[in-house]
Amino acid sequence: MSRTVFVTDANFTVADDVSAYRVIDSIGTLPIWRWDPDNPTDSSSKKIVETRFGHFDTDIGDFDVSYFCSTQNEAPFIDPQHRALLQICDRPCVARGRQSAREGMRFGVYVAISHMEYAVDLRFHGHHIVHTTTGNAHSVACGRLSFFYGLKGPSIAIDTACSSALVALHLIRHGVAGCDCDQGIAAAVNLCLSRYTNLIFTRAGMLARDGRCKTLDATADGYSRHEGSGVVAATNNTDANTNCLLLISSMVNQDGRSSSLTAPNGPSQNSLIGMTLSSGRIDPGDVNVLQLHGTGT
Repeated sequence: MSRTVFVTDANFTVADDVSAYRVIDSIGTLPIWRWDPDNPTDSSSKKIVETRFGHFDTDIGDFDVSYFCSTQNEAPFIDPQHRALLQICDRPCVARGRQSAREGMRFGVYVAISHMEYAVDLRFHGHHIVHTTTGNAHSVACGRLSFFYGLKGPSIAIDTACSSALVALHLIRHGVAGCDCDQGIAAAVNLCLSRYTNLIFTRAGMLARDGRCKTLDATADGYSRHEGSGVVAATNNTDANTNCLLLISSMVNQDGRSSSLTAPNGPSQNSLIGMTLSSGRIDPGDVNVLQLHGTGT
C-alpha cells in the first residue's frame, strides 16, 4: 500500500497550536453553567462525590448559525459536537472538498464520535421534533459534512471508544491509499454535555479525583475527561505539499477475550504493534517516539 500524505488542521481545548501544549496546563474545573457538582439532582447522586476536574472547552456555544444552518430553528437542536465538527472541518472542506466535487473526485469523511449526551438532555426536557433526530445521530455527524460541502465518497461515523480518532485515521489512510476516495478528512470530537455520564464514570471508578492521569504510578486513580476537536486532511497526491506528514502504516485489532469487558489485553496489543511494524516494513530500531495510552478502565 502506498504512503499517504497528510495536510493537518487542528483545534484543541485551551491551546491554539501544538507547541503551546508544552507550557499550558489545561486541567480546570467544570464550568458552572454545565451543571453544579455540589447540587445533586436525585437521591442516588447524593451518595457520589462527583469529579469536577477535567479539560473543558469554554467556547462550545460559539457557532455561526447563518453560515451553517438552513433555518434558525434548527441550530438549538444540533448536538454541539456536530457544530464543533462543522467549524473545525470548514477550512479543509472548503479548500479541498469543494475542489474535489468540481473535479469529480471522491472525498471521504471519517468522523470519530462516541457520546450522544445532548440527545439525552433534549429528550429529558421534552424536545421531540425532527431536528432532535437529525441533529444528534452519529450518522448525521459525518453526513451533514458531506451534505453541506457537497462531498461524494465514504461518509462514516466511528465509535470505538477511546480509540475512535485513531481508527478514523486508519480508515482514511486505507481509503485514500486504496480506491475508496481520492482524498478526504479524518475528524474527531468529544464534549462532556451530560451530568449522567460523569456520574456513571465516577461511580465506576474511572475518573481521577484531581482530574490528572497518573499512568504507571502507584497513585493512579483514573483518567481525566477531555474536550476538543481536530481534523486531518489526506490525499494520495504526493506533490500536494512538501511539508506533509507521511503515515506509513496503521492497523486495527480487537483484544478478544480479556479479564473483563473493558480491560486491555497485553498479548493482543503486542500483536497489533508487530503487525503495524511489519505492514510498513519498519525496523523497530527506527522508531524514535512511543506514546502510551493509559486506560481508565
